[in-house]
Amino acid sequence: MAVLKAVAGPIRLRLLQSLTQQELSVGELVELVGAHYAAVSQHLARLRAAGLVTVRRSGTHMLYRTTNPHLPALLATALHLAEQTAPQDPAQLHEHH
Repeated sequence: MAVLKAVAGPIRLRLLQSLTQQELSVGELVELVGAHYAAVSQHLARLRAAGLVTVRRSGTHMLYRTTNPHLPALLATALHLAEQTAPQDPAQLHEHH
């Protein structure tokens, strides 16, 4: 369950999607996801605690990458499911069945 909680959230999802493609620094991730440095660092710490990303030092940079080769498939499935189950009409958000 910790893994699913860790990936819940748009910023963490974007971070993970970026890191499944290549190893990136916090600065590069800030630019890619459009969030503040402090927020990205906090999200990366949560992803590290869940065992989803790892970090290594390269000179003065800390480079992050995903740890599990199955993560891209999980992310693709989760995003596909979210797209398929999201209401298409904003009016549906207020309907109660």
